[in-house]
Amino acid sequence: MIRSFNGTSDAINAGSSASFNGLSACTTVAWINLRDYGATVDYTYMSKHDSDTIVTFWSRVRDFNGVLRCVFDRDAAGVNDTPNSSIVAGKWHHAVMSHDSLAVGSATQIYRDLNLTTTSSQAILLDTTTAQVAIGRKTAGDFWRGQIGHVHVYNRRVALGEVRQLSYYPGSVPRGLLGYWPCWGSPVEGDYSGMGNYGVLSGTTIVGNDPPINGIGMIPWPGMLGAV
Repeated sequence: MIRSFNGTSDAINAGSSASFNGLSACTTVAWINLRDYGATVDYTYMSKHDSDTIVTFWSRVRDFNGVLRCVFDRDAAGVNDTPNSSIVAGKWHHAVMSHDSLAVGSATQIYRDLNLTTTSSQAILLDTTTAQVAIGRKTAGDFWRGQIGHVHVYNRRVALGEVRQLSYYPGSVPRGLLGYWPCWGSPVEGDYSGMGNYGVLSGTTIVGNDPPINGIGMIPWPGMLGAV
């Protein structure tokens, strides 16, 4: 079972903990399934976004060309895209967007379905924002239409082996994990990172269209905390 978002108002709001600010590195990980195109907007599946120029992270799919767009610090030109038609509507994709300001020559990396599609050398620091971590929207608008599952945020870059592990066994890489939301909780979306960043549901429904993970049920690790 997984959460579905209606594309107009549904979201999960996971608070504005100070642990998400002051980062020199960050990785967002999620399984995403866009229902369809046609709203002529970008579809945001996770963000910490005060405005289009003040962004800690902003992960989305563009309507007009189907690319994954990764934004870390928009006003410093920290915008990177995958090739056109990367995201097929009605299909689950594993999306990983990673930035490390100290990684000379490869600061930003985007993985789609375990393939490294994009590398950028823009070694920028991430904005400090007051916005909540949001699943399914940015600060105002660009709502997701479809399903989102197994959302992670890290305070570091994850390696390729960890990307693969997270695609099969969500929640099984604890180092640097700031939040992990499976997107199946109710009435509160639990944070399984142990950091206590529980998500408040605003709409959304539960559907049976689970992402194709082989490790469903997850590998428990010492200290892993469940939801309410």
